[in-house]
Amino acid sequence: MLKNSVIDNTNKKVIRILQYLLGLFCVALGDSIAVKSDLGTAPVSAVPYMVTMIVGIEMGITTTIFQSRLVLIQVMMQKKIFLSEIYSRL
Repeated sequence: MLKNSVIDNTNKKVIRILQYLLGLFCVALGDSIAVKSDLGTAPVSAVPYMVTMIVGIEMGITTTIFQSRLVLIQVMMQKKIFLSEIYSRL
């Protein structure tokens, strides 16, 4: 019984990671198309766009890296908030 729940949790994590990567791909593709068609960039895409202009890396790659870093920062902030809530209850 325990093995099945561990396998189910692992499958759910894999599916969530794949969904996240698909979402990042869609965002990067949309940003690249918007820039190539001279529509401009969204405010969240301004940083990857400037990195693209300075370094010369493709827009999709810089968008994916930047968005991933934003998610990591959010996770770190949530963990910090969670830990502070635990310590405040002691």
